[in-house]
Amino acid sequence: MEIRIAPEATAPLTVATPDAVPEPAAPALGAEADCVATLDALAASITVPFDPYAVETTSGAMAPVVDLAQRVAECDTAYIVVAGPADPSGDETLNLVLSWQRAEFVVTHLTDTGFDRIRLEAIGFESRRPISEGAAGADDTLNRRVDFIVRAELP
Repeated sequence: MEIRIAPEATAPLTVATPDAVPEPAAPALGAEADCVATLDALAASITVPFDPYAVETTSGAMAPVVDLAQRVAECDTAYIVVAGPADPSGDETLNLVLSWQRAEFVVTHLTDTGFDRIRLEAIGFESRRPISEGAAGADDTLNRRVDFIVRAELP
């Protein structure tokens, strides 16, 4: 048996196509770099002071550092370099140990508050990065500190 359909009886063929699905937007070039640059500028304004020969500081001095770490966590590949200079008085070996211990104190504090250790790097600079190179005494206070640098790629 053969079935024939008259040409006038057929409806035009319509093929339903799904609406064009847009490709996901690629992240804006430089978005991560912008995030890191913004946070590095913030980091440059934060300094944690230390008393002579001390390797710990007050929790009040750490509040801006915790805020910085929380913001850095929002940048996918960013990490914080915690750099510990020391004042130039005393033995250079002792200054190196003090500067490293101060940086490690800050790193430990941040990991204790939940920040990922892989995103932190501690460095001791002894007295090689002074802010102030004037007469001993009050100027040395500026050099007993920990500074922060935000970098774009995990070490």
